[in-house]
Amino acid sequence: MGDRIIPLPEDKEKKKDLDILEFLGKLEWLRDAELENQKPFDTTKLRTPHIFFVMFQGAKYALSLHGTAILMGFLILIFTFVSKIFFYLSFLIEILLLLIKIAFPIYVIRSFVIWENSLMTKLVENFVLGYSLTSFVVDMISLLLSFIAFVFLKILSVYPQFQGITEVGFLFFNEKTAIIWFINVICDFIPIFYFHIYKKQKKFHVPRWTPLDEIPEN
Repeated sequence: MGDRIIPLPEDKEKKKDLDILEFLGKLEWLRDAELENQKPFDTTKLRTPHIFFVMFQGAKYALSLHGTAILMGFLILIFTFVSKIFFYLSFLIEILLLLIKIAFPIYVIRSFVIWENSLMTKLVENFVLGYSLTSFVVDMISLLLSFIAFVFLKILSVYPQFQGITEVGFLFFNEKTAIIWFINVICDFIPIFYFHIYKKQKKFHVPRWTPLDEIPEN
């Protein structure tokens, strides 16, 4: 196995980002290597650059998901000025994105945590930590900005010339949407809790038999 068991980018990969499929492919390679080894790899092989590399991957994919959500929300806001029916699509999209935000790290956990204490499990923990913390920060910023937008709309609402803007704006920024953002913040920690619950179910047991590398002649 040697030095290759850590999914750090090779020299030729350092100048380009790993997409999600490439990163998951590296995790699959390590998972299969641990399974073939018949026991967990030693976590002391994990170094600080490895930890930050994996946490960065989690943070990057969380930012990608939130960036998509922000773009879709902005487009729906623009279309709502044309027809308010687009506003109701925002709830469906919000629920869909919330499910994806929770389901993706759970998929990673269930796919790659094979033993409670192993190198693979530690990498998944770092990935989920980077993913969840980034989601929390982004959602907290969004919650703060939505509050600022609500206050700004309250100020504009006293001017009749801004009635059209404030009418649409209050659809997106009000007490109910603040509750939705708060739920988003709480849900950011679900992957972390799920990881710690799930890994406890994956106790390592010494195999009853181990295949021989070579069949003895006698």
